Amino acid sequence: MHLNGIRYVFILTVISVAFCFFAKPSSCAQKSTLTRVLDPITVTGDRLSAFKGRAIESLRLYAAAKGGKLTPIPFQVDERDGDGNYVFKGRKDKDNGKLDDNDELVFMARDAGAMADTKTWPAGYEKSAVLEITDPVDGGRAWVYLFSFKGKAPARAERDYVSCTQGCNYIDAYYYTAAFSPKAPLVFDNLTIKKTCNGPGKDAMDRLKVRFHGETKFKIVIDRNEEDFTSRVVGIVDGPVRVIRSTENRMVLVGRLPTPSSVSEQVYYADSFAFPIIVNVPVSLDTFMLDTWLRVTSESAYPPKTRFYNNNNKKGVLIDGKMTPGEKNLDNGSYNWQVVAFDDPPNTGAWLNRLDFDRKKTPARIELYYVDDINAPDSPDNYPGQIGNLGYYLKDVHKLNAGQHVLSTIMYSIPKYKAGDEVKVMNVVDKPLKVKVK
Repeated sequence: MHLNGIRYVFILTVISVAFCFFAKPSSCAQKSTLTRVLDPITVTGDRLSAFKGRAIESLRLYAAAKGGKLTPIPFQVDERDGDGNYVFKGRKDKDNGKLDDNDELVFMARDAGAMADTKTWPAGYEKSAVLEITDPVDGGRAWVYLFSFKGKAPARAERDYVSCTQGCNYIDAYYYTAAFSPKAPLVFDNLTIKKTCNGPGKDAMDRLKVRFHGETKFKIVIDRNEEDFTSRVVGIVDGPVRVIRSTENRMVLVGRLPTPSSVSEQVYYADSFAFPIIVNVPVSLDTFMLDTWLRVTSESAYPPKTRFYNNNNKKGVLIDGKMTPGEKNLDNGSYNWQVVAFDDPPNTGAWLNRLDFDRKKTPARIELYYVDDINAPDSPDNYPGQIGNLGYYLKDVHKLNAGQHVLSTIMYSIPKYKAGDEVKVMNVVDKPLKVKVK
């Protein structure tokens, strides 16, 4: 090619790039390169200034499907009141259902799509915004489109990723179900990985166990378990993307004297949920307690052909109700993730459990608890023995300062676990997706 020809091609390229830079964001189509699917995305109302004061019911969220056509995707807007509290089902905010700064637009990264041409935008919209999602790990990008409508807004997406029934004591999500125990309403006694996540589709859980032990300087021993807690649902948000279940909890500590109440907000998505355990210390315990610990574990109802892994034990061990030398010699040091994975094809689904807490505010020791012995008692429970009873010990609780200490467990259901998958899952919190509103 002659020099003039090269110069001509270069000029055309510059013009093309300049046009895409100055044109509307959707004028130059780009394919989605975003590969993350577990991430829920939350955008607060203060970033959606074009829609401030608009009726929430007038909003719709779209993404480009195959062929570039915009189609509605599941979303919800969760309102917060002037004190920052969620406006639960059956209640109203003083703004009468209009978008304000602390309201939250929520959708799933899995539903974002390609950049869409403005010609495909829906008819009759009043305001618009393009939300560009970027993965800080590999630079992957995708887009969604938010519109408000003056008249009757178009139909919403039909998909509903998660819902709750039975007073919000039963959670039905796309990849799992979870149910709370009638005997111990603070905790689960049903946790099922559905066949949509390569699970067996039946409950394999005995129950979640919350055990507290303390010994005073006067040799008085205090032992409490999950059945010594009271828990009642005080607020519900049930949308197509997430369920928020707010509960008020107390523990009977001495005699009939309960600890101060604590409010816990659990959040459930299609393939994950966050479940905080709140340790409520009414007074400094160090003055009269010698030995204290809190144990939070989950246990299987039967040997479900699963394997256990965590960041200190990456080779994994088989859960079968028989405690092997390998299981007895597990590294019980502090951990931040653990996996229980089905090892019975086609059942390959897995739970990845992430443990988060403020280590500066909560200076107690965290250790792994693991027992896989069907003959080892650990009542109260629904099934005898301890089959894959695993979780964490919080040692030296008496060294905690008075106040609330939150240990948050985030559970992710994944279709198949292989070594290294935990990095992608941990990135949901550690390296969150970035959203730019245009």
